[in-house]
Amino acid sequence: MALVNTGNWVASKTYEVDMVVTYNQKMYKRLVEGATEEPPDTDTTNWKLLTEEEMKQMAFDENVYCDFDATTTKAIAGKDIILAVFSDDGAKLMAISGQQGLTINRSADSIEVTSKDTEGGWKSKIAGMKEWSIDNDGIYVPTDETHKTLSKAFTNSDPVCVKVIDGKRKKAMFGGLAFITDYPLEAPYDDAMTYSISLEGNGALVDLTTLEGADAGKVTAWPEGMTPPTV
Repeated sequence: MALVNTGNWVASKTYEVDMVVTYNQKMYKRLVEGATEEPPDTDTTNWKLLTEEEMKQMAFDENVYCDFDATTTKAIAGKDIILAVFSDDGAKLMAISGQQGLTINRSADSIEVTSKDTEGGWKSKIAGMKEWSIDNDGIYVPTDETHKTLSKAFTNSDPVCVKVIDGKRKKAMFGGLAFITDYPLEAPYDDAMTYSISLEGNGALVDLTTLEGADAGKVTAWPEGMTPPTV
């Protein structure tokens, strides 16, 4: 049954199961239908303190018009998603300077397995190999260490270890090894100099939000200059 808020507790008043009352600034739900004289904080047979999850249901006028559980309130703003790259020795993680746009591409090949006896004249396919890439662009800051690191890796054809984070929620999202396949710079006479970079994945793009146990405990690197998540 849905919880029903009935306001302050009143002695000897009849309450139905899942009716909620407030007593001493705390909220309790009724477990057994009936009326009692004993207050909810001591009458554990008939009353139970609301859990944190139940409190959320009752808050903000029971979410009638301010539904904080709605999908839209959990959407992620693109501006909060940051692409970072590790230094050559892997000792520090750095958010790429000047970044603006970010696209994470994931795709899979399909393998045709159609034969002469395939029914209906429709092609049949199975999933093939998967691949990923990242496209990033922004304002070019040539003196920044991140662009020096990227330029060096591009020149030497070395792979880079990248990590995508949610800067607002302080969460790691994706990580993987990639090669830089495209790194053009644009310098229009009437605008700021910009860069764009394409990273082709080498191996899996790991979804860091799904890690558990020991592996999850190892993923702690956070970009320099950004407030790290609290443990």
